[in-house]
Amino acid sequence: MYLRISALLLICLWGYSTAQDEISFPPYLEDTQTVMLDTVPKLNKSLPKKTSNETWWSKNKNIVRTIFFVAAAGSAGVAIWQNAEASKEKDNAAIWYDNTAYSVTDKNKNKYELYSRGYEKSVDNIQFHESVRNGFYISAGLFGVAGILSVCF
Repeated sequence: MYLRISALLLICLWGYSTAQDEISFPPYLEDTQTVMLDTVPKLNKSLPKKTSNETWWSKNKNIVRTIFFVAAAGSAGVAIWQNAEASKEKDNAAIWYDNTAYSVTDKNKNKYELYSRGYEKSVDNIQFHESVRNGFYISAGLFGVAGILSVCF
């Protein structure tokens, strides 16, 4: 029953013409009746434009969230890389320190100066990598908190 009514309605809408007062069903239907145009719903040809009441945040919040979380992940990745660089420098500093200690026992002043300068450079590199690591961990935390707050709001 419902299928037949919806088929009839589709046929009525398909055959709709403003120049005619009536719509005829195709002859292959069992009951060939005419339907008055008043019973057929009229379609509005020009739909009004949808006004956007959305704010900038409601339009772009997913992009901003993604940027925050990607920045947090990137900062954490760089911090982990700097931590690995600092541990490599610690291994190098341990080698320089051991060589400096051996040069003291050998009482060789030239080797001592050379190894002590290498050790000092290694310590400076360790401090640099640790400072960069700490900065990127802080930025990762800040970007992560901003991303979480963007989910809340």
